[in-house]
Amino acid sequence: MQRWSPEIIRYLYTAADHSRYYQDLARQLGAFLRPEDRVCDAGCGLGLLSRALLPYCAHVTAVDRSPAAVAALRARGEDPKLSALTGDIRELPPRQPYDAMVFCLFGGTEETLAIAARQCGSGVRMAGHTAADMERELQRRGLTYTARRFTLEFGQPFLSLDDAQAFFRLYSRDGAVPSRQELAQRLELSAWADYPLYLPNPKPLCLLAIPAAQLREEMYG
Repeated sequence: MQRWSPEIIRYLYTAADHSRYYQDLARQLGAFLRPEDRVCDAGCGLGLLSRALLPYCAHVTAVDRSPAAVAALRARGEDPKLSALTGDIRELPPRQPYDAMVFCLFGGTEETLAIAARQCGSGVRMAGHTAADMERELQRRGLTYTARRFTLEFGQPFLSLDDAQAFFRLYSRDGAVPSRQELAQRLELSAWADYPLYLPNPKPLCLLAIPAAQLREEMYG
């Protein structure tokens, strides 16, 4: 499970607030949604994608096991179209099946498909992680799906070189941090007065859209 320290939350919000990453990702997902759909964002984290999906559907239920992540989501304001739940998605079945579910960086292929089959109705659900493994599993099962591949920019703005070093220290597994000289070579100048330095990060993504009824037929016959 993702560690949601105040520092990690701050960096992620900073990156999201200075990009259109989540809005552009939601636009890709929104092509598979209807205005009346009820969507579940499973493993929503800070709920940035959950909020970005609101223009494309009737309601989003954002679910995450981390109390810190869900608290941060709620602290950013309420919306009548958005519900935030803390807990394990497997233990939080909806009263009525969702019309669609979104899984980004969520568990394994088998787990994702099983949850979707139990909790999703006759609409479409999207999976946004480990695309190669997911595609192989879908092909093995003989299931049909739609795949879209695209790249979105989701870089990290920084206040200073010290801020950049703190970022790398936060995510370092072995404690190694680039020197100020190395960072100066990797960072770009930005157009933002408050965050003058920027670390580019083009993210190649794959969206897999799977008809929900197909999975339910496979699981329940």
